[in-house]
Amino acid sequence: MMAAAESLTWNVTGEDGSLDLQMTKEKKRIVHHAASSETGLVSEVFWEGEESNDAISYGPLTDFAAAILEGRAPATTLEQTLVVQKMTDGLYASAGSENAVDI
Repeated sequence: MMAAAESLTWNVTGEDGSLDLQMTKEKKRIVHHAASSETGLVSEVFWEGEESNDAISYGPLTDFAAAILEGRAPATTLEQTLVVQKMTDGLYASAGSENAVDI
């Protein structure tokens, strides 16, 4: 048992700061936190918006198929996809080894 407020946020901590990813609410936010020698903690909202859970599950796949049919680039770039894949691989490696891993 731990006394803590309910949180529906993933927290990814790295060498240069951390990200809070609110993944399960209708209104979502991605917030970056970094240390500052002048002010202490500096938080910046990278993205905020509303999306349904459909976008998480099959939205990117639907957009990818539509991009092929329409002859346009998908909304998610290859670079963005590779970053998410590296993060996902890191999460699995960390969980499997029960240690922090470098991504």
